[in-house]
Amino acid sequence: MDMFSPYYDIARKLFPNAKIVLDRFHIVQHLSRAMSRVRVQIMNQFDRKSHEYKALKRY
Repeated sequence: MDMFSPYYDIARKLFPNAKIVLDRFHIVQHLSRAMSRVRVQIMNQFDRKSHEYKALKRY
């Protein structure tokens, strides 16, 4: 099932005894976006011309 909360809510209303299963794609997508946000926050702490920024940018 998609992780979009209205889908989850309606599934719970229509099928109260059903087990909700999230598909792997949406879990991985959610984790990937979270990691990207953290990565950008960390990178924004460095001056773009610094050695640390360039070292992190390579990987």
